[in-house]
Amino acid sequence: MKEYMTRFLCACVFLWMAALPDMRTKRIPVWIPGIFFAAAAGANLFEHGFISKWELWAGAVPGALLLLLSLGLKEKIGEGDGICLAVCGLLTGITASVMIAEMALLMAALVCSIGVWTGRRKAGDRIAFIPFLASSASLLLVAAALSSV
Repeated sequence: MKEYMTRFLCACVFLWMAALPDMRTKRIPVWIPGIFFAAAAGANLFEHGFISKWELWAGAVPGALLLLLSLGLKEKIGEGDGICLAVCGLLTGITASVMIAEMALLMAALVCSIGVWTGRRKAGDRIAFIPFLASSASLLLVAAALSSV
């Protein structure tokens, strides 16, 4: 379980490192996902632990699907969102990756709905999605830490 928490902590660090430039510029530097992808891929190749290798590699599937969706819906979803979710999935596995994506989508929908309702946002405004991924991963990390105590 300790190994899994370490992977989750790495995913949170990665997502917050990507979220900060995403909030400011709606772009992420390519070296951030590159370094964490290399670390996750290396750990997945050489590690025998709590989660099977297949589940870890399958963790990239939700991010890959989001990336394909972003390529199909030009300018509606950023490619960095899918890349970051894929790298996060490589670190945490498919189950956690889907939970992070679900929580992030719910949080983003809630924040945007409140923004439209209060008049601060219009329906077509773009938002930075990676901060929602980082927030949901952090909440799941805290929940997992509290449940293991």
